[in-house]
Amino acid sequence: MPKLLSRHIVAESYRLLAAVSAILILVYLSNQLARYLAEIAEGRLAGDLLLSLLILKMASVLVLLLPAAFYLSLLLGLGRMYSDSEMVALAACGYGPAQLLRAVLLAALPVAALTALLAWQVGPSTADLADEVLVQARSRALVSAIVSGKFSEIGDDVVYHVQEVEEDGGMRGIFAQLHRPDGTVVINAERAHFEFDPGIGRRDLILDDGTRYDGTPGRGDYRVFEFGRYQLRLPDLKAGTVRKADALPTSVLLTSDEPKHQAELHWRIALPVSVLVLALLAVPISHSQPRQGRYARLLLALLVYIVYVNLLGAGRTMIGSGKLAPWLGLWWAHLLPLLLAWWLLRRQLGLSWWPWARAGQA
Repeated sequence: MPKLLSRHIVAESYRLLAAVSAILILVYLSNQLARYLAEIAEGRLAGDLLLSLLILKMASVLVLLLPAAFYLSLLLGLGRMYSDSEMVALAACGYGPAQLLRAVLLAALPVAALTALLAWQVGPSTADLADEVLVQARSRALVSAIVSGKFSEIGDDVVYHVQEVEEDGGMRGIFAQLHRPDGTVVINAERAHFEFDPGIGRRDLILDDGTRYDGTPGRGDYRVFEFGRYQLRLPDLKAGTVRKADALPTSVLLTSDEPKHQAELHWRIALPVSVLVLALLAVPISHSQPRQGRYARLLLALLVYIVYVNLLGAGRTMIGSGKLAPWLGLWWAHLLPLLLAWWLLRRQLGLSWWPWARAGQA
């Protein structure tokens, strides 16, 4: 009988996990879709890569949603069982809090393993690929936005005009004006084309057979250059390092001494651990009397989750900035919710705070 009841609780947890995860993913994708559609409407993003971009973003964000979704599914499932007096019936059959905790942890182990796989392997690779697809989409938008006979802008520093656009994306009759801190640069060229490096987000405007004018006519610093080939560096589509820490393989993080890489490594370790910690918390927090309603403790559960996640985030930031020693990791951030879960469980079981004291004295 206990095994059958445990299987029922595990199955119910997974059913709710699927539903809650689907809702959270839908909310996230809706937000991302609205943002990308706005960029497409402004001509800053190519629409043909939108679906691929959303799928990759979903895969990379699932590792963050899964612990929260499992925590919420446990709260909803166990809360319903308390509200419908199912827990009273289970207790009458000899199925107590210890068996319930064992079943919840049994359900949490595969979720923690899946979270570890996503955090250590799938998430970094999809995050890196999503960045490259985003660069490609913005690069294609830049090329498709070229209109002959019309002035266009690239960022805040480059204004250009094209007389003719060829089918392969090449341009003829180019006029470009660059605004720089040391003055204005004007370039005229016979031909031009764009070159992109999706891996680092670099983009260049390659101009052939033209003239460059530096400075202001009439002044002593005014100069004129003729060139056969000129490479104009445009603002990068990616800011920061070549590859962000969240896109680096876990094997690279293990051998790196950089604080940001150490912070990312401990964050990836903390995510699957958080599944087990939240599962331990969900059991005592979801406990309620039948007349209290199934959602009586949701506010407390939400508050505990927010504090826990903020502790993890603060620890990650401090390690990345060098304010916290990497050897400490984020294990200390798990300590507070673990102590809270231990205290709530002992209180629920009617045990003393001290293990050697008699039950009910504290």
